[in-house]
Amino acid sequence: DGIRDQPRSRGLGDVYKRQVQEEDFSLTDEIKFLKNRCTNIGALSTFIGMVRNKREDEKLVSMTLEHYPGMTEKMLDKINNEALKRWNLLDTTIIHRYGKLLPGEQIVLVITASKHRKEAIESCHFIIDWLNWDIFSSSLVGSGIGVYEIGHALAST
Repeated sequence: DGIRDQPRSRGLGDVYKRQVQEEDFSLTDEIKFLKNRCTNIGALSTFIGMVRNKREDEKLVSMTLEHYPGMTEKMLDKINNEALKRWNLLDTTIIHRYGKLLPGEQIVLVITASKHRKEAIESCHFIIDWLNWDIFSSSLVGSGIGVYEIGHALAST
């Protein structure tokens, strides 16, 4: 089961939204949710990662993402806390899907909110770079040829 609408304290009474889920997400709904929580936003930066339909020269049929409950959320918290230390952010949202995903489907959403665009853009870039490295294990299924493991590490404790 996914983690739904889990606010985590940032130490100053503020919260951020972190979800790990199988179901798809809506950018419009997530921005509306964030704007309702924070009224002094000057800039939002968003990133949506999607499943590509090819890996090298092979057509992709599906991708399966697996995660370790507890460890995944801990790593998302660590990434978010590091972004909060580096930039003056008003709020953040991180949603990552798991399970079987098809080409064209959304995988991940990162939204950062700040008073100024530079902080929103830089922090969003930082968070998505970290997410790309450490959290999920995945396998790709090509066009009838087999399963291919992606060579990246799982999150460590």
